[in-house]
Amino acid sequence: MKATQYTFLDIFTLRMLSQIVALLLSLSFAASNINAEPSRTDHRLAAGKPNFAGWYLAKSTNGNYSVQVPLVFDDFTVVEDEKSDIDRNEMIMASGAGGVVYAATRIYYRTHGQAARYFKQFIEGKVAQGADVKRIKVRGYDAVDISIGNAKSASLQRALLVGENLFLLAAEWPVAQQAKAEKNVKNFLRSLNIKD
Repeated sequence: MKATQYTFLDIFTLRMLSQIVALLLSLSFAASNINAEPSRTDHRLAAGKPNFAGWYLAKSTNGNYSVQVPLVFDDFTVVEDEKSDIDRNEMIMASGAGGVVYAATRIYYRTHGQAARYFKQFIEGKVAQGADVKRIKVRGYDAVDISIGNAKSASLQRALLVGENLFLLAAEWPVAQQAKAEKNVKNFLRSLNIKD
């Protein structure tokens, strides 16, 4: 494992600067001191072997969760500056040709109640202005789905409040791939398996 210091912009340009990653991390970095340099530790890059259906089981090394994605994936940790409300982000990210992106993160906060406070911002629609926000339950956890799109791309994010952690799942795809993406995104969202 290799620990590397990255600038704030480097975190967002790791693979592609897309609105899905920005939206996924916006809540995370809202709690951060953006002048600080988070530390990223790569656990696995371009990892995984496909199952019979072509999907990859992506197990987070330190996040105690897994998801399934239809692409090879990166598994990494981003440790925040000590001034941040966030201790660390345990992330899985997969991106493919044509702008398809899947991302999952478990956000560990430093103090009690922070996850609920940031989750409330999702419920109130403060994270993505103009998005369609729908409150749901996922395996007994409070969750919210956020749909947003334009003429070129669409995305669906899901935020789940799990105790003192916030899980964020997100997918973005080009509108030209809408039919295939809808099925894949549903499989991705359903695949979240929390170990604790």
